[in-house]
Amino acid sequence: MDKFDNAMYKKFGCELEELSKGKIEAAGILKAQLVDLLHHFADMYCKTKESYLDQLVKVRLLSEQVIDNQEKVIVLQDRLHVCQEENLETLQTSVREEMATVQTTVKSELQSWSEIAKRNTASSQPAATFTPAKLKDAVRSAVEEDDRSRNFVIFNKHEEVDENTEQAVADVFEDMNERPRVIECRRLGKFQHGKARPIKVKLTSSDAVSHILRRAKVLKTSERSKKTFIGPDRTPEERDVHRALVMQLKDKMKTDTTHYHFIRGGSIASVEKTAGTITPDVNS
Repeated sequence: MDKFDNAMYKKFGCELEELSKGKIEAAGILKAQLVDLLHHFADMYCKTKESYLDQLVKVRLLSEQVIDNQEKVIVLQDRLHVCQEENLETLQTSVREEMATVQTTVKSELQSWSEIAKRNTASSQPAATFTPAKLKDAVRSAVEEDDRSRNFVIFNKHEEVDENTEQAVADVFEDMNERPRVIECRRLGKFQHGKARPIKVKLTSSDAVSHILRRAKVLKTSERSKKTFIGPDRTPEERDVHRALVMQLKDKMKTDTTHYHFIRGGSIASVEKTAGTITPDVNS
């Protein structure tokens, strides 16, 4: 259209919008020249129209793509919402199961305290020994015991500076050919060069922990983890008792080399070596 505007200006000395019958007559334009200009204008108009229609089609296609993308976003949002609901339902189920376990343990503790109170009453002892403070201690003990039952401790696992503890635990599970769901894991104590701090690991249930403790002996066959061992999450009192048992076990192994010695059921057990190799009970 710019070319046509320039041609009009040269012919008539004005813009297309300013063109009038008088200016056409003043310019002395012949009929043939006017027809030629009109033909040129019609040609430019058709090309402009085609370009406009082409742009209009492109805009329409873009609009359809936008609508299609919006529909895809809505579908993805729906899927995300479903996944969130499923995860929430799974979490709620896990919480209900854990609460049921805690309630069962607390109920058992309360029954034990009730029996103690009845025995104290029957033996003419003051019933005041069953106090709210003792009840509170019983509940706290039950909760702590339930929490520890879902933990275990990995010992002598090589520790790197700025290590990924989750990966270190995953390596141990890989050597055991196990893939439990880990809730939390962390090193215990302050870091010291050349020493490997124990790793406390929390799983989803006490059954999962029991399974790992039973399977811990397979680490002896792993080149990477043959010096690593696993034990339950003991209380300070239980650790003192177990430490004393370990010392007794070492002394026994030095003084009596004709037997296999191991800890089982909270005590030292011995079997003649001719009876074959005995696997220690890691839960003792």
